[in-house]
Amino acid sequence: MAGLPAVRAAGSHPIEGRSAVEVHLQFGAVAIALDHCFCDTRQRYERHASAKQMSEPTQPTNLGPSVRRPKRVLWKWSLALTAAVLVYMTWQCDSALNLGSESADQAVQRFHDHLNRGEFDEICREGAEAFSHGEKHDELLHFLEQVHNKLGNAGSATRVNLHANLGTGGTFVTAQYATYFEQAPGGETFTWRKGWDTLKLYGYDVRSDAFLK
Repeated sequence: MAGLPAVRAAGSHPIEGRSAVEVHLQFGAVAIALDHCFCDTRQRYERHASAKQMSEPTQPTNLGPSVRRPKRVLWKWSLALTAAVLVYMTWQCDSALNLGSESADQAVQRFHDHLNRGEFDEICREGAEAFSHGEKHDELLHFLEQVHNKLGNAGSATRVNLHANLGTGGTFVTAQYATYFEQAPGGETFTWRKGWDTLKLYGYDVRSDAFLK
């Protein structure tokens, strides 16, 4: 009717004269389309990110200073232990050289006194256990007897050199002497095993042209 205000029916919507049901259906279709578009975009992004991760080189994991610390600690302990061993070896060799310088000449003179008197058993008894242990005892007695028979009594002896070394069996002092015997000169080599404050004969050798005759 002309001149009367327009009356809206229940459930109607003033959008281009369409009903609310039509507008709702259109909004639902748009939402579904947007949802499919979002899912497709997300899947493409995930595939791209996965392909990029596989193509890039794997970076080493930074374990941090707390994990590397044990390696540095072990290295420091190893260095300290090596230094301690070197100090101990140096001290032992210096101690042996000092004892050898003080006692070597006296030990050689005592050896010669026993040799000149034919006291070969005394030489074996006063030496280290390894010097004449077991079967070595008889061989050493025979050797000393041959030395005395060939060279005669020992006379003056001059020390030529002296050195010390540390081995698995202990600390050893070695000295060489130029000795004048009754029959011919000879070169003697004495090796002692160092005790706390003593030298025990560990090895003996003599070279002379008299053995070639």
